[in-house]
Amino acid sequence: MKTFIKFSLVVLLFVIQSSAQSICGKVNYTHSTHFSRDFSREFTLEFNSRSSLYKEVVNKKSNKKESISQEDEGLQMNVEAERNNLNPEMYLNKIDDLHFLQIWYDKELVVKEDAFQWNWDLKDETKTIGNFLCYKAKIEFRGRFYTAWYSPEIPIQFGPWKFQGLPGLILEVYDADRVLHIHAKKISLSKEQSCSISYDESKFENPMTVDEYLIEREILVNKELARLSSKMPKGYKNQPLNQKCEDCKEQVEKFNK
Repeated sequence: MKTFIKFSLVVLLFVIQSSAQSICGKVNYTHSTHFSRDFSREFTLEFNSRSSLYKEVVNKKSNKKESISQEDEGLQMNVEAERNNLNPEMYLNKIDDLHFLQIWYDKELVVKEDAFQWNWDLKDETKTIGNFLCYKAKIEFRGRFYTAWYSPEIPIQFGPWKFQGLPGLILEVYDADRVLHIHAKKISLSKEQSCSISYDESKFENPMTVDEYLIEREILVNKELARLSSKMPKGYKNQPLNQKCEDCKEQVEKFNK
C-alpha cells in the first residue's frame, strides 16, 4: 500500500507540473512559534510552477527588553534582543534546492540546503481553508512530526517556510507539539503567462553550507550571551550555548551533527 501511495504521489507531482505552467500567486501567512513565549510574524509566499519565495513582512518598529529576575534557583535573564537589521528573512525554494537568509543579531546568514526527500504520508481527511478544499498529509522533518493541509485546486508543490513536495499548495502546517504553526490568511491567484518572482539575486550569492551555518549561529549566540552576562551582578558565570544538550527544546529544527 505504501508503495502504491508513493507511486501515486510521483504521478500527481508530474501532473501538477504539467498543469501549473501558467499558475502563480501570492499567499499571506501568519508564522507562529510557541516556546516559553509566543511569537508571531507575517510572511508572504510568491510562487510559480518552478520556485517560490517565502519572505518576512518586517515590522519597522524595533523593541528591546532586558530584565533580570530573581528565582529560587538563582538569577535568570529574560531578553528580547533589538533588531537593527530590518532586512527580511527569506526562503527561496526550488525543486532541486533551497536557499534561505536569516538575521542573527543583525548579521545576515545565507545558506544553501540540498533537496530534502519529502516522503509525505497522504491522508483522506479534508477540510476547507478559505474557498479551497484541502487534504491532510503527515511527515517527520528534523525531529518533529508535522501535519500539513494542501489544496490540489492550486497545483503547485510549494508551501511556506521549507515545506514542499505535495500535489498542491500547502496552506497550513503545524507540528504535533504546536511549537510551529503556519496558516494562510489571504490567497491571491493569477493566470498570467509570465509568472516571475522578483528578488535580489545578489542576496543569495556565496551561500554557506548547513554545517557552516550551525557553527556561525553558535558563535553569534555565544557572543550575545557573553554581552548580556557582562550586565549581570558580580559573580555570575556565563553559560555558553550547548548545541548537544538534550534539554534544548526551543529549537524548531533539530539538526543531526
